[in-house]
Amino acid sequence: MVGIGIASWARRSVQWRLMGLQHHDPSTELRLVAGLRGPQEVPALAFLMESLRWGAGNGEIACYAVDMVQLTDQTASSIVKSGGLDGVTVVDEEVSEMRKLIGEALDAYQAECGGEGGKVKVRRLLALSSFPDMHSDLCICAEDAMAALILVPFHKAQCLDGTMDGGHFGFRLVNQKVLQLAPCSVGIIVDRGLGKQQRPDSTAQASVAVLFIGGADDREALTLASFMCKQQASVRLTALRVVQNATAQARAKARTSLFESKSKRHMPLAGTTTGQEELQAQADDKFFAEFYRKHVAGNKSVGYLEKHVADGAELVAVLRGMQGDYRLFVVGKGRDRNSVLTEGLEEWAECLELGPVGDILASSDFSTTASVLIVQQYDAKKHYKVIDEEFMPL
Repeated sequence: MVGIGIASWARRSVQWRLMGLQHHDPSTELRLVAGLRGPQEVPALAFLMESLRWGAGNGEIACYAVDMVQLTDQTASSIVKSGGLDGVTVVDEEVSEMRKLIGEALDAYQAECGGEGGKVKVRRLLALSSFPDMHSDLCICAEDAMAALILVPFHKAQCLDGTMDGGHFGFRLVNQKVLQLAPCSVGIIVDRGLGKQQRPDSTAQASVAVLFIGGADDREALTLASFMCKQQASVRLTALRVVQNATAQARAKARTSLFESKSKRHMPLAGTTTGQEELQAQADDKFFAEFYRKHVAGNKSVGYLEKHVADGAELVAVLRGMQGDYRLFVVGKGRDRNSVLTEGLEEWAECLELGPVGDILASSDFSTTASVLIVQQYDAKKHYKVIDEEFMPL
C-alpha cells in the first residue's frame, strides 16, 4: 500500500507543473480531455478546439474525447470484452448508436477544420461508470495525458424555446466532483448553439467576450482567451474588464477597515485577509496589463471594454446589455474573488458550481443565443493538500 502511494505521488509530482493553461508550454501541443454525453455536444467542442489550438504548438491539439455512459443493469448486461483501447465494448443499441454519431461528428471536424498533417488528434475513450464514480475516469485520463484542461458539458441543455431544461442530477454530480478533484483546470460549457450556426474554419467571425473582474479563475479564463487571439480569422475577441467605481471603492475601503478592526480585537474574519486581497489585486493588475500589452495594444482584432460599476446589480445590468452582441462569454468561476462587485450574487445563484457570474450567464432569462464557458484554474496547493509552496513536489 505504501509502495502504491509513493508511486502515485511520484507520477503526479512529475506532471503537476503542466496542469493548467497558465503552465502550458506554448511550443508544445495543447492537450485537453472532453466529456461528451451525445453528438449534439460535438459542435461546441469542435469550435473550442479550433479556436484554442492556434495558441500553442503551431496549431497542434490532442483531444481525449470521453463518451460518458451511465453504468446500469442494461448496459452492464451488454458489455463484451474486446481488444480495443477501451478493453470492453458496449453492444447496447442505444449506446452504440450514440457513440457512432459522436465518432462521425468528430471525424467530420478533423476533415473540415485542419485535421491534415496530424495537427488535430482525437482519441476516443469510454467512461462507463455510475454517476458517483464517473469523475474518476475523466480525472485519471487528464492525469495520464498530462492535459491542461478538462471540458465538461453543463448538466442543463437548451430547449426548443431557448430556455434551459431542468438538468440531469447525475451529470451535475459528475461536474461538481470534477471541479473538486480535477488534476488540471476545468471548463464547463453552457451550450446555446455554439458552433452549430458557423463552422470554426468559416470566414465569418464569432464574437467572443472574456470577462475579467479578478482572481485566479479569471486569470485562467484570460489565459484561455489569449489562446483564441491567434485564431483571428474566425474569432473576434473582446476583453471586458469590470472595475470598481467611486462608490464601490468606498465600500471596499469600509469593509477593509472593518476587517482590520476585527483583527485587532482577535475576532474571526469573514473572507480573506487584507494582505491577501492586496496581493491578489496586484497579481490581477500585472496579469491583465501583460495581456493588454500582448494582445490589445496595437492589435485591431482584439477589442477592449472597461466598465465601472458599484455593485452586483450594476454588474448584472452591464452583462444584460451585452447579451445580444456575443456568441460566447468566457468567465472565471471566481472561487477566490473577494470583490464587492459580486457580493450578494451567491445568495441568488441556482448552480453554485458555476460561480456567481457564471450562474447569471447560464440562467434561462439571460440569453437564448450566447453560450458560456466557465473556467476554474487548477490549484496545485489544494490538489496536494499543502499550505506552503516550499513543500510542493519538484
